[in-house]
Amino acid sequence: MARRRRSDGGRADVVERAREAAMRLVLACRNLLHDRVNLCLVAAGVAIAITLVHVQLGLFLGFRQMTSAMIDHAGAALWVVPKGTSNFDDPAGTLGIDPTAAAAVPGVSRASPLVVGFARWQAARGDATSVILIGTTAGADRHLPWSSEVDAGTALRQPDAVVVDRTYAGDLGIARSGELVQIEESRARIAGFTHGIRSFTTSPYVFTRIDRARNALGLETGAATYLTIELEEGAAPAGVQAELARRLPSAEVLTTAEFRALNADHWLFSTGAGAALLSGAILGLAVGIAIVAQTLYGSAKDHLPQFATLRALGARSRYLVDVVLWQACASGVLGYSVALAAGAGIAAATAGTAMPVVLSWPLAGLLLALTLMICAGSSMAAVIRVLRVDPMLVLAR
Repeated sequence: MARRRRSDGGRADVVERAREAAMRLVLACRNLLHDRVNLCLVAAGVAIAITLVHVQLGLFLGFRQMTSAMIDHAGAALWVVPKGTSNFDDPAGTLGIDPTAAAAVPGVSRASPLVVGFARWQAARGDATSVILIGTTAGADRHLPWSSEVDAGTALRQPDAVVVDRTYAGDLGIARSGELVQIEESRARIAGFTHGIRSFTTSPYVFTRIDRARNALGLETGAATYLTIELEEGAAPAGVQAELARRLPSAEVLTTAEFRALNADHWLFSTGAGAALLSGAILGLAVGIAIVAQTLYGSAKDHLPQFATLRALGARSRYLVDVVLWQACASGVLGYSVALAAGAGIAAATAGTAMPVVLSWPLAGLLLALTLMICAGSSMAAVIRVLRVDPMLVLAR
């Protein structure tokens, strides 16, 4: 019986706490709806701030994906790169290594040479521009390029064939397959298009066979910028990496994760691009905090008589604080909903451009957490003002 009474008492306490929380939420919503102008100002402030943060962080994530896309899609577990290489697009020279030497290492199933270099592009219409020429072998074209409208391996077997991304068709002065262009001193023919393969630099990627890339870039027969290493099933990457490093002392051997991190660090931080985007996100947060804090404080001042009444009736400080926080968070969620809708529109509008703004579920969750932090932090001034309210204010009215 005693155990049953304790259980019933516990349920009663839970019900009572839920009822009090509901009353606080109702009072907070009534305060918000009573002054719809302040509600709109708070929601607008949150929406503007979160939209700014989303654009900056979305660009950051989009740029990060672009910097690592070529590395991630190459199908390699390990990379053999020239010493001093800091990024994929601008390698530190070429390798003087025979791919068969790497392929002979136990655990390696394939070692594919890859040629990467900047080249001059000239189409029949449009000005000359710079491109990043990617030369692949017959085995590696199952990975590079990807998202192709045609079978890349078949298309690149055609004489003088190149494959480019439709995003840059206008910049490259082309419109359809079959058009002739000039890369350095070599003639090339558009054999097909890809979708969504973007470069972090202003130079688009152009895919071709490795021998044509060497010829266009003036490299010797057998020259390679990188070796992409695919492993046999069950092979230990760390062991193969160590053995490759021992046998190829003139080069560096990196895992895909290491090369991705090195590449992202160069483009996003060494160049200052990532720092600029993150600074913009911080500025957006500062703007949102200022707007929300000012409007919440004004709303609290307008409702001081109601808070004074609650204080005179014996309401505890925790009760008043909860009302203000509920009020801040409710208006913040409204602003977040507007920002999320705007962010989804921006992400959809930029998906096919050279500067996509990414919106993912993890980012949406982070933005919601930031919204609640902004509202909770911005409400502190209002909380202090409410806690200092004098119950005698009721009698003064």
